[in-house]
Amino acid sequence: MTNNTAFNLFVERAHELLQAGYEALDAKACNVWAEPDISGELAWKIEELLCTRNQPWMR
Repeated sequence: MTNNTAFNLFVERAHELLQAGYEALDAKACNVWAEPDISGELAWKIEELLCTRNQPWMR
């Protein structure tokens, strides 16, 4: 795998995780949270996804 291919795959998977994390957030709750709370919750949701989906690339 070339460096460019590996980088593109990394970016694609990072975007997949971000999208899935945002989809798992409670949109109404985010309306009243401050930005650090939203980022923390997003990180938590992504961590949960990494643990529960258990895809080979999610090591």
